[in-house]
Amino acid sequence: MRMHLFLLAPLVMLGLGDQDTQAEDRSPGKDYVPQIQAARKAKDARFRDEKSSPLGVVALIKLDNPRITIGSSPDADLTLSGRSVEPIHAVVVREDLGNKTVRWLLKPVGGKIINEQTREPVESAELRKGDRYLVGKHAVYLDQLGSLGEVLRAFDPRAEAFTQFKGLGYFPVDARFRVEAEVLPDSAPRRVTVIDTNGWSRPAWKYGQLRFRLEGQDLALHLWIFKPDPGPQDEFFIAFRDETNGDESYGGGRYVDIPFVKSGRTFLDFNLAYNPSCAYNTGFACPIPPPENRLPVAVKAGEKALKDH
Repeated sequence: MRMHLFLLAPLVMLGLGDQDTQAEDRSPGKDYVPQIQAARKAKDARFRDEKSSPLGVVALIKLDNPRITIGSSPDADLTLSGRSVEPIHAVVVREDLGNKTVRWLLKPVGGKIINEQTREPVESAELRKGDRYLVGKHAVYLDQLGSLGEVLRAFDPRAEAFTQFKGLGYFPVDARFRVEAEVLPDSAPRRVTVIDTNGWSRPAWKYGQLRFRLEGQDLALHLWIFKPDPGPQDEFFIAFRDETNGDESYGGGRYVDIPFVKSGRTFLDFNLAYNPSCAYNTGFACPIPPPENRLPVAVKAGEKALKDH
């Protein structure tokens, strides 16, 4: 899923990019396991980054109102914890520039706003991607959430999930969970509404089904894609649940991506299954797997639930 942070590993890297060729060869190759293990190690390192770890992303809000308050008060639109955050610490206001162009200005109200890079206080700052401003201990910053548009996120470097992180957990790489599959497209992609964990909705297109055999059963998953006219550079997004959810894996389900093909044979590799960002902290909005994508088998492959953090 292109909008999802920290995709586990590009499938091309694992020798799965050329579907016409690879569908004829069921062997993943001698580098298959080492490459997956290397990708997992790299992801673990990113989760330890004190500036960008998703473990520290504690809040977000859509920028869909002309005035958004930030503070420790439960009445604030974006609520942040900590003694260093005033009840209404700051405000984000929309400024219309004409021609359907807007900018968002961050301004102090009851507390100081500090430019994280310069460490200088600011009285008004235009929110731009890449810039971060301190509101108490939190760094707030502009982000893009796919078709939902611009959002404001807050990062807490002292979030418990981050400070107590002991590493991501995975099932052992098992080639049995890399299965040959068949893409069966519908007559035309159908626009659907995808609901996420915040109750927000976004458009997607149901492309068809992916049929495969696993654990002695014939199974199918619905294929979503986030544009109506996908091409070779795109990926199918599969949100699924299975019998490990809530125990060995994250209760809300997991995701796996496969390269887009119009139809025919491909590979589905559950060793690349990853958790929604919502599994790590509260500053995310994650698509919920549809009921049709509940698998009646235990997929003991890919990322496990985050525990002991």
